[in-house]
Amino acid sequence: MQKEEIDLALRYFCFKYTYYNVFALVFSLFQYDLLPFALPIGLLIIQEVICLICHSKRNLILSLQHLLQILAGIFILILYYIDLYYYIFVNLFVVFTTFLGIKWSCQQDQQHEYSTIFRYLQGFYSISVLIASLCVTIKLNQLVNWTWSQTFWWYWMYLSALIGSAFTILMILISKLINQFYYHRISLHSNEYKTLFWSFYLFSMTSILSGIWIINTFNLLGMNLQIEIGIIIFSIIIAFNLVVFAGTLIIFQDISIFFTQLLNADFQQRELPSSPKMDEIRIKQNLKSPIFLKKLSSSYFRLVTCQEFLMYANTNKEELFTERANNLSQNIIRDVNQEIKRIKKSKQKTDIIHESQKTQTVNNQCIICCEKQANAVLMKCGHGGICFECAYASAQKTKECFLCRQKVIEIYEIDQNEQGNYLKVHSKTRII
Repeated sequence: MQKEEIDLALRYFCFKYTYYNVFALVFSLFQYDLLPFALPIGLLIIQEVICLICHSKRNLILSLQHLLQILAGIFILILYYIDLYYYIFVNLFVVFTTFLGIKWSCQQDQQHEYSTIFRYLQGFYSISVLIASLCVTIKLNQLVNWTWSQTFWWYWMYLSALIGSAFTILMILISKLINQFYYHRISLHSNEYKTLFWSFYLFSMTSILSGIWIINTFNLLGMNLQIEIGIIIFSIIIAFNLVVFAGTLIIFQDISIFFTQLLNADFQQRELPSSPKMDEIRIKQNLKSPIFLKKLSSSYFRLVTCQEFLMYANTNKEELFTERANNLSQNIIRDVNQEIKRIKKSKQKTDIIHESQKTQTVNNQCIICCEKQANAVLMKCGHGGICFECAYASAQKTKECFLCRQKVIEIYEIDQNEQGNYLKVHSKTRII
């Protein structure tokens, strides 16, 4: 996604967040009989009209979604002012709106580190609105004999999700801070810190405002809770939240850069360690059991079995099957012979590539940067001849081998200065 699209999405989010705060304030004033009912519903309709004109992106699904919400607001106004208690039919608009929202979300194929969290939150919000509308309307039409506390059971679920989301973001932030400053495993761009702090503040403040609103609502419905906050404190907190929100937008105005990199899976802004051993990479693992590669050429390697390597170590020969291998079972011999035939065929196919690389790999130098020592092998294809830094950067960017375009699952780190054609793998890094 381009930065302009991310900026547009952030402006849309800021507009919606500001609207929700203003709507909560206006609706609360209506609850205290300080404003007419037409004002909060009119605000809802105006907001949907703006979204339809400016943010629907000429998409049919988004346009229908906003149009249905406009019609729902008009329908509610008509029912309220002509004293018709058919609010249950409002759920038809909400059902279709929820369906369109889910369909739109399923069409988005952007994948990034936080995509799962975003989609879960979006789906949960849509379902919460549907449940809320259903519960309130059947109570208003007196189709069930519920108390208002029973009618608002869904609200506790919604409030719990808000608190849980704030707690989850806090745990993510703490874990990243610990990994960077204590274990020195990862290096984050400052914009990611800003985004996590910003998200934590938004979820925390929304949880506080939602809790205050339900307390005031229950008191107005005659439940007489022991806690009484009132509309004045609620208005002050909303005004404070909007001021702080505007201030954070000015301070964190460059977080769109982070979102652009995140949605494009571009991790170049994260500072990779300059050490050749890449000790600070989070997913690098030391090996619990030895792994060996057979060097077929300067840039092509094959994973060998333990039996194959042990036989080579005992005989000190590259010929794996001699008369000394008679103690092995016929099954192992047959399997390894088939593997040798497969490698020979594969080697013939890659001879042209290997010959072109021989002129570039002087003293085992990386064929990409031509500076550092070639000490990395991409798995499972087995192509190497590059340094660990270039291998990691290439795999993180495309997740494909730079030669054969096969998917890269792991990167093995070796030392090509070791003698012989069998090289020990010192560490492996899994590509996520």
